[in-house]
Amino acid sequence: MNSRCATKFPPPHFDPEADTGLLAGMVGEEVIRRLYSDIHALPSEQSRIIRLSIAGFKGAEIARRLGISINTVKTQKYRGYRSLRLKLSKFFFLFGSLFALLTGLK
Repeated sequence: MNSRCATKFPPPHFDPEADTGLLAGMVGEEVIRRLYSDIHALPSEQSRIIRLSIAGFKGAEIARRLGISINTVKTQKYRGYRSLRLKLSKFFFLFGSLFALLTGLK
């Protein structure tokens, strides 16, 4: 490696005190990206129901919009959230571990 290049571009430095806010913002963005990616990967009916629920629609309105029964909405919503919980719990464990490692938390 060229010493001139090393002087020009010092190695990156992570300061947990100063960079925690930046890191938290990055983590938040990644969590949202992952959530929507996992919602998109659900079976289509579960995905539509979860997206409408997140948008603030109640069960009866979702049922009316999709032309399905309220019981189907409840069942598919439950299954979708259960699947997301399982997928995201592994993700959060890994992300939490990485965050703790980077910030020096015990």
